[in-house]
Amino acid sequence: MRPRPLFALLLTAGLAACGTGPSSPGVPLSAQATNNVTGLTAPAGFLRLGNDLWVSDHLLGFCRVDSGRINSATCNTSAGSPGQAAYDPATGLVYVPDKSAKGSGVWRLKYNPTSRTVFTQSAPLLGGNVLGSARPTAAALTADGRRLFIVSGRDGKIVRLDNPAGNFTGSVVGQSSDGRGMLGAAILGLTLYVAEKGGVTQIGVDCVASAVCLANPTGLGSAAPTAVNAFSDPNTGTDRLYVADAGSVSRYTFQGGEFLGAETASGFQGVTGLGLDVGNVYVGQDPSGAGTPLAGFVSQLSVNTGDWTDGGVTAPPPSGTFGTPTPVVKNLTSPGGVLRIGNDLWVADHLFGLCRLDGGLLNINTCNLSAVSPGQPAFDPVTNSVYVPDNSAKGTGVWRLRYNPSSRTLSTVGSTALGSNVLNGNRPTATALTPDGRRLFVTSLKNGNVIAIDNPSANFVGDVVGQTSDGRRATSLTMANGSLYLAENGGVTVMDMTCSKAAPCKANPSGLGTTAPTALASFTDSDGNSTVDVADGNAVLRFSFRNGEFVNQETLGTAFAFPTAMLAEADQMYVADDPSQGATALSGRLWSLPTH
Repeated sequence: MRPRPLFALLLTAGLAACGTGPSSPGVPLSAQATNNVTGLTAPAGFLRLGNDLWVSDHLLGFCRVDSGRINSATCNTSAGSPGQAAYDPATGLVYVPDKSAKGSGVWRLKYNPTSRTVFTQSAPLLGGNVLGSARPTAAALTADGRRLFIVSGRDGKIVRLDNPAGNFTGSVVGQSSDGRGMLGAAILGLTLYVAEKGGVTQIGVDCVASAVCLANPTGLGSAAPTAVNAFSDPNTGTDRLYVADAGSVSRYTFQGGEFLGAETASGFQGVTGLGLDVGNVYVGQDPSGAGTPLAGFVSQLSVNTGDWTDGGVTAPPPSGTFGTPTPVVKNLTSPGGVLRIGNDLWVADHLFGLCRLDGGLLNINTCNLSAVSPGQPAFDPVTNSVYVPDNSAKGTGVWRLRYNPSSRTLSTVGSTALGSNVLNGNRPTATALTPDGRRLFVTSLKNGNVIAIDNPSANFVGDVVGQTSDGRRATSLTMANGSLYLAENGGVTVMDMTCSKAAPCKANPSGLGTTAPTALASFTDSDGNSTVDVADGNAVLRFSFRNGEFVNQETLGTAFAFPTAMLAEADQMYVADDPSQGATALSGRLWSLPTH
């Protein structure tokens, strides 16, 4: 479904003491939207104090909105250019960063509910001891009010103040992923989300100065976010993260640790800030980019209007030869693998990590993020070891995880990736484990080497034991009939599993009739009947064998949208696809496909 534009709904508004200012361009907003405010300049954020909406305005300061107008008599100008502020209702304190050219910290204001005004508490500025002239852009407060996080536009430092109600001193606990400045920050649970210039990243709120955390990409939202904010609804237990770019706002909904989905509202003009309360989203915009005073405005959008459309790229459902494929879960991102561990399905998701599925949803509380971008994993039920390749740009090898059957969760074993001696920098993407668990094969995106790690439950060292047929990548692996099958660019190839560093092998054509395989799976029953299953183009093909001899070929399903991973079981096949081919977050899907 294509997001539909938000149409204009203009309210005549001005400044109580400053005139109306220049007229704004058409305000893109749905017919359900109300209480727009015009005559602003690059509004950086909004807060609900009591029953009032307050705005951080680049020109006027931190000001209360009355009847669709800024009440200039209420404006606090301690911050030369106020950024995204944070409010603690328990103490009545408001934390306002100063992102002006001379901004060097965060101002602590006190809200008076009787007069509905704010006043500045005594200096010095919060965090000034480490911020210097960094021009802090955003403040984010933990739900208990005990930790205040500050990000800046001039450098990549992430600063934390403990007990901000009484303390002025901050410490550097994190760093942006690229060392550059940041535009926004928001907290959900134990995670701080940051709007960097190249995307939304995250660190844990428990990061400390003695172990500075480097922000990791999330893949959420735009590649050029301008604002980020978050809201936890105490009435429903729903958590929502909002990410804006210049023209749209995306929201990601979680409940009880499970990811429910993503939606987008579009048609905005130069989004500069966001604000949230129980029922509304406030979208600050300035088409002039602060170049023209008073050209900005805020649009209020209900969280329940029809202007929120499903996020991601959609595609028609696939079809099956032996029955209609059933959707298992959506809102995946470039899924790299599917595993059955115990009675649970796990999905290797490019955005969230290796995660358990509960009730048709990703359970975010179970996701393991050791692999920044997990590829095709493998599981050893004897040792409860899970092997996860990291095919991210910084992937160093294969992470060994330990499965806990009691809690049905995963934990990372050690701090070194398996096979890093030969895989580092090559973006390992696929693994396959011999039935006895004694040998793990790995292939990568950057070359055609086939790596073997012997005794992987205890050993970290890998050897190059083979090569793809053309020296290029193999994107998926599987084992059947005593051989290793590889998905190469020109077809499925096969290699002996006894190859070694001293006697390496080269993969040979398998004879299976495929030309563009993207994912492989296999299944062997107790009678020795086996299959090699291939996602080829938009189809899923099955090649059946009896005692290692080829029996027949059949098509299990068609019209999949760029399948990326599969899992074969006795009565069904799980097929993951991504209509966007990984270009758009949350477009991926997982299907259950009948096999007979």
